[in-house]
Amino acid sequence: MGSDDKRSQGSVVLLPVEEVVRSFFGMRVADRGVGELAVSIRRHGLLHPIVVRPLGQVFEVVAGHRRFEACKLLGWKEVPSLVMNVSDKEAYELSLIENIQRETLGPIEEAEAYSKYVNHFGWGSVSELARKVGKSQEYVSHRMLLLRLPSEILEKVRTGELTPWQAQELVWLGDSSLVTKFAKSIIRHKLTVNEIRDIRRNIRDGFGFRDSVRRALRNGGSRRGAGWVEALQVTRFDSCIKNLKKVVLLLNKAIDDASLYQDETLRVFLVDKRSVVQLLMDDLWEKRRKYPDPGADREKAM
Repeated sequence: MGSDDKRSQGSVVLLPVEEVVRSFFGMRVADRGVGELAVSIRRHGLLHPIVVRPLGQVFEVVAGHRRFEACKLLGWKEVPSLVMNVSDKEAYELSLIENIQRETLGPIEEAEAYSKYVNHFGWGSVSELARKVGKSQEYVSHRMLLLRLPSEILEKVRTGELTPWQAQELVWLGDSSLVTKFAKSIIRHKLTVNEIRDIRRNIRDGFGFRDSVRRALRNGGSRRGAGWVEALQVTRFDSCIKNLKKVVLLLNKAIDDASLYQDETLRVFLVDKRSVVQLLMDDLWEKRRKYPDPGADREKAM
């Protein structure tokens, strides 16, 4: 490509789909939601071009893998692309940051991406990487520690049977057979992180594994109380609804201001956004009704 090529640094161009390839770094990006994204693009168009860099005779996707796949799903022959001349390190950082912001990496995929940056490519320390991606050093370190767990445990994190925070507590056990046994108990008894830590402390104090679990469950049961999960879920819904009500009040004020200044375009825009927020509130109320009122049992007991 010569210097007069329109596909130069910083330009947005239409690239033939066959000239665009996925990143060779092999970051495991979840393809979930590509179908829904394709529907959105069909309705509203591609709001943000994909970011690519020249790589020989083709262009490598730096950021926007899911958008690229959605465009291909729609049968597009060309895709709007922002061409950037960036190094391998810069390309990896851009891809990683976008995937973290858009939450397209699962916890294990995120851990693998961090490990590649620090250990495989040697591009920087954990603290440097943490600054790049906007996370704390502790968060990045703990994510990477998950990779010390046996593969069957990592698979349970991938499928959602274990949360990354539950699995993180298992890293310190060391004994793989104990880790596997412990993971089964976590899933079976739906142990909280605090209960997992109680069990670890009991084991450290010389109790057997079964006795440690029993003691933690007994203590945890008294802490939880009846219906603690439902009560916690209702509290979360109520908090979200309360915050959305505040948004509606702010939008009402903004709508009044737009009317005062006779800005009809802005007023219509704000009214439309208020309707979206109100629909979301209605949806949350519907979901909240599936859980019993945490105060109902107390009223019966009085």
